[in-house]
Amino acid sequence: KTYLIICIFILEIYFSRLLHKVTFFMNVDFSRKFKNIIEVKTRHILAEAGHPRVFYEIKPSVGYVVCNYTNTCFKLSKDADLNSEELFIYKG
Repeated sequence: KTYLIICIFILEIYFSRLLHKVTFFMNVDFSRKFKNIIEVKTRHILAEAGHPRVFYEIKPSVGYVVCNYTNTCFKLSKDADLNSEELFIYKG
């Protein structure tokens, strides 16, 4: 019985932290945090906007990735195809 109570307690902590992360992502004010925000329909990004060519992959659990050179945010659109191997090319 004690083991079950401990397991439930650990699960409650885990899910409360997970819920906090999801809520944080939903409440991010992208327009104040990033120079540019670009909605994309694929997880695969190639950026070469006046800097060396870099490749990024958006993790669906996060929903966005930021170019370290230009502070441009590439955000998955609501209708993004998460299984697509298409490459989004950004040249600034």
